[in-house]
Amino acid sequence: MLFVFCLPILQFKIFSVDVFLGARIDSNHLGVKSLLYPQIDSEDMTWTGDACTLMSNADVGKKFNVDDCIISSSNVAGKKKVIIIGNSFAASLFPMFIFKDPSVETSLIASWGASPAPNLPNDGPWSLSNKFFWNEVVLELVQTLNEGDMLFLASDLASLSPSRPSQSSINSLMTFERDLENISDTLLSRKIHFGLLGPAPFLREANCHPNMALEQYFAPNPNACTFYSLADTLRRLGAINDVLERLKSRKNFHVFNILDDLCFNEICSFIDGDGTILYRDEFSHFSFEISEKLQASYYSWVANLFGTQKLDLD
Repeated sequence: MLFVFCLPILQFKIFSVDVFLGARIDSNHLGVKSLLYPQIDSEDMTWTGDACTLMSNADVGKKFNVDDCIISSSNVAGKKKVIIIGNSFAASLFPMFIFKDPSVETSLIASWGASPAPNLPNDGPWSLSNKFFWNEVVLELVQTLNEGDMLFLASDLASLSPSRPSQSSINSLMTFERDLENISDTLLSRKIHFGLLGPAPFLREANCHPNMALEQYFAPNPNACTFYSLADTLRRLGAINDVLERLKSRKNFHVFNILDDLCFNEICSFIDGDGTILYRDEFSHFSFEISEKLQASYYSWVANLFGTQKLDLD
C-alpha cells in the first residue's frame, strides 16, 4: 500500500531562483552539499569529505592515506580496525560510525555514485571513478586490515530492488551476490569480518524534499509525498533480503539492519515518531540527526561482533 500525503507548500521561482516561503527543517545538514561539510570526529579532529572521497571521474588516480580518514582513533595495543567504504550513503552516516570505544579505530572512505558491488553496471557520470574505487582504492584499503578487523560496506541498494523486476535487474542481483561472495572469501582467507549496511526504504521515489514533510499553513499548489508502508517495503525487498540471508551463512559476513529505525507506525516516511527528520535531501541520504540516533545500536552491533564472533577457518 502506498500512502500519499498532500502537503501545503508555497514555492516558486524568481529569476530562475527557487523561493520557498513555508516552514523549513531546523537542521544545519540539509542537501547533498552537506555531505562534504567538515565533520568532527571522536577526538575533536576534523574529517573533510574532499580528502576522503572520490567525487567525480576527475578524481581517478587520487591517493588516499587511510590515517587521514580516521573518524574514531585508537592507541590501544591490539586494537580492532573498521574501514567504512561505499558511496555517498556512507558519508551521510558519519555520526553513526563514530565509535566511542578506545579499542576500535574507524576510517571512512567513500566514492560518489559508486555501485554497491564491483561488477555491477555503472555507465553514469561516475563510471571511471567507480572502476578506480573498486579495482584499486578498496584493494589497497583491505591491505591495511589485519586478522579480526572489519571492512564495512554502506551503499544505496535501492537499484537492486526495482518496483518492477526485469531480467536485467535479476542479473544485477545475481552479480551483486557473486561479488559479495568473492569479497567475503578474500577477507575470510585473512580472518577479516565483512559488514554490510542493510537495505533502506525507497525514499528517493517519494518525490519529496525534507521541507515538504513538514506541516505547512498554506497550499495554493499542493505537492504530494508518496511513502511506502513497511509491509510493501519488505515485499519489494524480498529478493535482496533472500540474497543477504544466504550470505549470512558465511562465517565472516554480517548485516547491520536499520529498516525498523526508519519506518514509524508502519510507514516509511521522512520523520520518525520523535519528530526527527530522517533524510537530508530528496535523494534519501540519511540526516545527521538520525545518524546520531543510530550510533548506539551500531555501537552495540560492532561490540557484540568483535566480542563474540571469532573467525576460525578449521
